[in-house]
Amino acid sequence: MGNHPPPLDETTAERSAAVLGYHEESKHHVGRMAPSLGYMDWANQPQPFRWYQDCETLPLPLLTTDPDLAYGALFSPPPQPAAPVTLATLGAVLELSLGLSAWKTSGASRWALRMAPSSGNLHPTEAYVIYCPTNAIHPETDLPPGVYHYAPLAHALECRLAIGPETSGAFEAALPTPGLWIAFTSIYWREAWKYGLRAYRYCQLDLGHALAGLSLAARLQAWHCRLVDGVHQADLGALLGLPHDQLPAAEQEHAECLCHLGPVTRALPQIDAAALRRLLPRLNLQGRPNRLSQDHEHWHGIDRISRQIGTVPWVGSAAEREPTWPDTPKAPTGQAAAVIRRRRSAVSYQPRQTMPLIAFRAILQRTLPRLESPPFAVGIDAPNLHLFLFVHRVSGLASGLYALCRHPAHKERLQAACNPAFRWRAADPALPLFRLTAGDFVSDAMHISCDQTIAGHGAFSLGMLAQFQPCLKASPQRYRALFWEAGLVGQLLYLEAEAQGFRGTGIGCFFDDAMHNLLGLQDRAFQSLYHFTVGRPVRDDRLKTLPAYHHRERLD
Repeated sequence: MGNHPPPLDETTAERSAAVLGYHEESKHHVGRMAPSLGYMDWANQPQPFRWYQDCETLPLPLLTTDPDLAYGALFSPPPQPAAPVTLATLGAVLELSLGLSAWKTSGASRWALRMAPSSGNLHPTEAYVIYCPTNAIHPETDLPPGVYHYAPLAHALECRLAIGPETSGAFEAALPTPGLWIAFTSIYWREAWKYGLRAYRYCQLDLGHALAGLSLAARLQAWHCRLVDGVHQADLGALLGLPHDQLPAAEQEHAECLCHLGPVTRALPQIDAAALRRLLPRLNLQGRPNRLSQDHEHWHGIDRISRQIGTVPWVGSAAEREPTWPDTPKAPTGQAAAVIRRRRSAVSYQPRQTMPLIAFRAILQRTLPRLESPPFAVGIDAPNLHLFLFVHRVSGLASGLYALCRHPAHKERLQAACNPAFRWRAADPALPLFRLTAGDFVSDAMHISCDQTIAGHGAFSLGMLAQFQPCLKASPQRYRALFWEAGLVGQLLYLEAEAQGFRGTGIGCFFDDAMHNLLGLQDRAFQSLYHFTVGRPVRDDRLKTLPAYHHRERLD
């Protein structure tokens, strides 16, 4: 008799059904978009920045000189020793991962851009810093112990809780690993205002972008960034003072994950969940959060999926985290911080521009998992995503449909799931890239991306196909991790495109099943989660650019 997996308990089965149900309900279809308000309610557009009143604000220094690290070295493991934890080093990490990158103006309109990309520039992700001196790497730091909210508009820490002698021991017991702790939350309303039910997907994609950005910015201080296993979302929310009694339900922040920043070590960061729960009743967090909108459309489907996934603690799949691809030397492409600061989303591309094969190869190589190096070392999950590419104009490469298989163990499954007429011919000796079929896919790429011309005017576009239903059947909470991986890969595409003299654009609006039909998929073993396109951007001279923090003196 063969070995069989244990039957699913009812709770896991119910969660899995809820996740799959939400995913189906939030799909865009050619004749019917995912449920949304159907128009732009400009009177209730959410405030893009959260801040806290009635708590002390600690300004962070801005970088006057960027860290001296070549862009290529950004993706190698951090060296020893690590930089000390100070206001300056923490400020540098937050500035280059979650801070503002510029302001844009057009006529009377003015809006901020940030280091991390976001669907619709709506930025649902918030960040919190937890620091306790009794477990600090460098006790002489000028960073006071506390729980802080990071306010990117002012580039400042808002002190929600000062950690004094009466609670420092309890914090040390709950968070025993030396270093900094960064918690991420999501405000689903920021995305739901525009995108309705599909917003939960975009919030998780944005979180993946933020995780990648934090990991790479930490590398500039020789810090290691790692997701922390065993964190229950309810406990993390309570540690951050969530939910907010002063806010309506739609505007609440939802705790997502906890990261640890510190020196490179083989030991994984640890929390003591029991000690954390004993600590929580002793906390009295300060500050009143600002209101984002006057009125709201409440999306109960987002509440349901959030509850279904949030009832179990986050646990990564470290045991499955293979393989690691060898790094390939690339031509120098400037300083790391300069590339990070340049990252933008293109609005349109110059048509008929061809990408050199060497640049195309470098962009795809950057997405291959190297699990000891940032940002993959953050530890989201096993590699589950594969890139299916519409190659339009790449010199030396025939136009057509291609697949980049990021985990060799999945190739046979992918090949069996797709159209049997696909040829799967090796297309590049330096990449796990396979040509499925040659031809002009410009119209297909644009149509699948909700008829957006940008998907056809670039050098190439792609969809990120995830191993889906089998992954979620046993662990439905991994639904978030699939989107985090997609956002992480998207961040790498953004940065490498900039480094190679091109520009990327994430595409969240695509016809899900139209992509699946094109590939010949018959079930939900694989699903497309995120689309992307790369090309040479069109310069818009109507827009003026202002420095990121030119306004800070006025705020002070």
